[in-house]
Amino acid sequence: MAKYIYLAICLLLALPGRAQLPLLARLVRQPASRPVGLPTPTGHATRANVPWVVYSDRANNPTYREPNLAVKYKQLPFRQACYVLAEHQGFLRLVQYDPALKIGTFYAKRMLKSRKAAKYLGWVPKNRLLLGSQVPTDSAGALPMLYCPALASSRVLLNTDQFFYRDSLRLFAQPDLTSQLPQRLKLYDLAYVYKFSESGREALLGRADWFAADSAATSLLGWAATTALQPVGQGWFLEPDTVHRTRAAYQLYASPAQAWQGQPDSLARLGPAAKVAWASKAARLPVLQNYHRADSPPVAQLGLLSPLLVPGDSVLSVDGSVITRRQAAWWREKSRIYNIVYVLEDSPTMQKFWPEVVSTVQATVGQVQDSTRQRTVRMGAVLYHTGSTPPVTLPLSSNLARLAGWLSRQRPSPVGYGARAYQTTQKGLTKAFNLLSNHEGENNLVILVGINGDIRDVAQAAIIKKSLRAAEARLLCFQVAAEAARDTVENNFVLQAQQLVRLSASQVGLAKRRRLVSPRLVVPRPAYEMRSGTQNIIYRLAFPKQSMVPGWVLFPTKEREMPISLLLASTTSMLAQLRYDATQVQTAMDQAFAAVLPLRSRLNPQIDRMLLARREPPAGAGRVSAALVALNTYPFYRQAYVPFSQADTTLRQLRLLTPDAYAVLGQWLDLLAADALNPARRRDRTKLTGYFRQLIAHVAPGLPDTTALAYPLGQLLGLPVRHPLLTQLRYSDLTNPGVMPAGVWARLLYLLRERRDYYQRVPTFANSRFVSNGRTYYWLSEDLFR
Repeated sequence: MAKYIYLAICLLLALPGRAQLPLLARLVRQPASRPVGLPTPTGHATRANVPWVVYSDRANNPTYREPNLAVKYKQLPFRQACYVLAEHQGFLRLVQYDPALKIGTFYAKRMLKSRKAAKYLGWVPKNRLLLGSQVPTDSAGALPMLYCPALASSRVLLNTDQFFYRDSLRLFAQPDLTSQLPQRLKLYDLAYVYKFSESGREALLGRADWFAADSAATSLLGWAATTALQPVGQGWFLEPDTVHRTRAAYQLYASPAQAWQGQPDSLARLGPAAKVAWASKAARLPVLQNYHRADSPPVAQLGLLSPLLVPGDSVLSVDGSVITRRQAAWWREKSRIYNIVYVLEDSPTMQKFWPEVVSTVQATVGQVQDSTRQRTVRMGAVLYHTGSTPPVTLPLSSNLARLAGWLSRQRPSPVGYGARAYQTTQKGLTKAFNLLSNHEGENNLVILVGINGDIRDVAQAAIIKKSLRAAEARLLCFQVAAEAARDTVENNFVLQAQQLVRLSASQVGLAKRRRLVSPRLVVPRPAYEMRSGTQNIIYRLAFPKQSMVPGWVLFPTKEREMPISLLLASTTSMLAQLRYDATQVQTAMDQAFAAVLPLRSRLNPQIDRMLLARREPPAGAGRVSAALVALNTYPFYRQAYVPFSQADTTLRQLRLLTPDAYAVLGQWLDLLAADALNPARRRDRTKLTGYFRQLIAHVAPGLPDTTALAYPLGQLLGLPVRHPLLTQLRYSDLTNPGVMPAGVWARLLYLLRERRDYYQRVPTFANSRFVSNGRTYYWLSEDLFR
């Protein structure tokens, strides 16, 4: 009987899959790794008592029955996560990862409890696996290196189709760059290298510097050629400090030797790159490496973005004038600015309508505010009235909130001229046009609101014609009420408004032709279109079919009042038409430059000079390829050098933070600036001293007590701390609470809390965050503790 029981046990153990697992299967412990989101290069690796999870780094990855290459067993797909059962002679024994598997008991944390549900995979060589879910770092334990696909060598420039599909890097499931994947990595998007191939010519890329085992399928991108990849440093950047220095005193150099010899690279120019997420708003240069030489200042190697092509420099407008690329860029910046001037009649007849008008202005202010900073809006006002007194003016300002308050204080007096007295409309419009005279090419809108007209022919006045064309102003004329059945003064308002809008269409249309490059946008003669409502008759200058310039005239039928709500609706519509008009003109200009690009473009000669210096074949010989023309909006990535030290103030230092690093730094600042601490209590002072002691032990253990508080904070942030209070206070001052005055304790806590609150708002600033490769990054500047 015992013989048969023994044979049954042997048969059960011989079953595939589960039979390979030992009776008490225990998973291997995870090797030492750095803490997630470690903000400083001084942290130590930790070894957690958790199972080791590895990942298949290629598609169709064969497994073997024994720890050798003799007998194949199964195949692993790309990114397959696996538990490690054992390690032997360069092979790992694997079980398929499944979060539903029950692992660990009270006495054995890595014991595989659900042995029957585990799927055995076999033995796999370690060099065919990704051995961890964190990006490896250098021996100093510093932050991982960032990479991006870039145009940085002659091989890439001459064979763009080999490496890129349109503007994205090709990714593969095999290290020999076969089995192309559907997903790709856009040019200059940030990524991390998890592993290099044995030849070093291919790299396995990932979205983040670590990932959870469940998210391997989305976090690991694929294999790519290292020829098309360039390092972007470990998250430290420099940019010209235009805030604290009005003039940059730095120079860029082509090599460290030239930097030490003082031979600047005259062709190196700084500027933002619209297609590069981390440099789209400013010229931010990644720090790649530092060079040191005795008796000489250190030199930092920076990544520099240079224009790829020297494009065709000009196109012709419809009036025959030449538009250069610099002028086109100037027009583009101008088209993002909106100037709104209210021209209001402040006669006694307007007194009862004034609160509604002010409320409408306030609602307009709320609508035009742009938190994304893609548009700049400025508003002003002119109040005109009968008599020799000049109009009251509120100049244009981007402080939009002040306009409604100012208008509410300017409410007309109920005592004055008669209800149907004429108004000096011409003076008010002239003032408004003068406010806009220096804003050529911007979206200028004059909103005329009143009841009574001018006895003079406003539209025929020479000063009105001249000012209107100089201001390039569009008009929205709104008559609030028409009380009398036959009132010439009130009729004057409507007739003059109609003539002014027509004059605006013709005069501003002539000025607009200077930046029109498409004949389709030219309309020879504007025409009115009358529309009647149940209570109102609205004259509208049609747009865009019958005019190049939008303009509206709204007035009520006789003995009626116009609903003030229509002023808000018409203002909103006019602004929408202005945005459409600006977009249409700019799109036509961009298309014109794109059309001449293949005909007149050539490779930037600076690139060939740099390639020859690196002993690479030039890429500009002959005609520029169509593939390079398609990538003309992307820059060329090269290296530049600059003498730089921590005390330098000509270049501002920035830190690129991942969400993990941002959270870790926030926890430290929350600890140091705890709201529960009272600087007047000795116990709380001792607590704050203990928090700084923890910080010093974390970032730089062994520091003397005479160290300034700025040093450990700077080590934590990775940025210089130049605030006078932090540079003057020593740690020894904190350890003697009775020596330091209570006022200094209060100043220190106030500074820490105020800077902590600012740090918490960093993600809300549009210029302090960007998205690259589907991940959000934050900019932290040295101004945090300046």
